[in-house]
Amino acid sequence: LEKAELTTDLARLVTAGCEVLCALLVHQRSPATGESAGKDKAWSFDWVDDTLEDLSDQIDFLALEIYCGLGRLDGPVSESDELPVCLDPCQDDFGAYWGSIEHRQALQELSAWLLCVVFRAVGIPAVSARGLMQFANHDLLCLCALLRGLFANRASDRSLPHDTGEMQGAALEALAGLTAPELAFPYSDGSEATIDEQNRVLDFYLEVLCSAVVETGLLQAALEVAMSRATGAGRQGAVASARFLGFLAALLVQAPGLAAEASSPVAR
Repeated sequence: LEKAELTTDLARLVTAGCEVLCALLVHQRSPATGESAGKDKAWSFDWVDDTLEDLSDQIDFLALEIYCGLGRLDGPVSESDELPVCLDPCQDDFGAYWGSIEHRQALQELSAWLLCVVFRAVGIPAVSARGLMQFANHDLLCLCALLRGLFANRASDRSLPHDTGEMQGAALEALAGLTAPELAFPYSDGSEATIDEQNRVLDFYLEVLCSAVVETGLLQAALEVAMSRATGAGRQGAVASARFLGFLAALLVQAPGLAAEASSPVAR
């Protein structure tokens, strides 16, 4: 990946690798009982953690490549959505955009499987806003692009992990935590800046967060998942959806200056 573009075919190949790694993580995290316990003792899966550690830099690079690829494809895909309906095949230009649409779908599926690796490595209940920010190297645009890929896929899609719905719920709750003030100061203990300087940094962080949520298309994708889980995932889904609405409200409350600007992402 460091020497080649993440094309559609290469994205599918990497997705297959993530699927294998996810399957190994499921087996490693599952408690062994009976006869399987003896087999697991003879053949341990401890090496999976070592493999993840060895691949950490490559996974970081992969996340960045996915983000860049999705950003490049947004323009052509948006243009295809605006094409008028044409009944004459000879005058229909949709075929010229199909490659870009297929490429974006492959990258979004890869996003879902890559986050599946991360979620299963740490355990879905342990997924948090801070953890996802660390995974994305505190790059909000990159993180939001990956989350959009996860949310853009339907939980019932058989090409995705069987627990995609659970992962989407955990991701929705983690997304709601991105407004936490401490995330604006990942490398600071708060002692080297005045209150006014810290407030400026926090305002800037919230502005970047707003822009990332809107510009990557995460807002619409996350809203659709939140609405779906509010009605079809029981009490836990309703709670996660309520927290997401609280996240949207927090952006408006904590960034009042942005909301007053017509060109700001909050106003949009």
